[in-house]
Amino acid sequence: MTKLERNLLLSYLEQLNHKVNSSILDMKQTELHIKNIIDHISSMDFESTKPPLPLLTSAKPEGNESPNDLIRQKEVSKLTGLSRTTIYTLIQRGDFPNRIKLSTRSVAWRRGDIWEWINSKA
Repeated sequence: MTKLERNLLLSYLEQLNHKVNSSILDMKQTELHIKNIIDHISSMDFESTKPPLPLLTSAKPEGNESPNDLIRQKEVSKLTGLSRTTIYTLIQRGDFPNRIKLSTRSVAWRRGDIWEWINSKA
């Protein structure tokens, strides 16, 4: 094996290791999100007449949120439990709402589109 081949192989293995670690982190975030949903569903009282708690919660008061609000990637990740990489992978597959380009280096999503996507997965 030449020095160049060895260096290329090492570089490839480092990239592969990074992708594996990123996938593990995505899976841990998904596991946490699933556990939260399980806890929420387990704590629901089906005997009562009060309406169930909404699946989606936010730091903002409910009255100030609109489906037409534009939200940035950080909040999208918080709402969905998905990493930035996973979001963009799903967009490429056509399995996630499209982003709205605000400028050359800035994007956002409609809050309502994200809510609809989450509810379609529940």
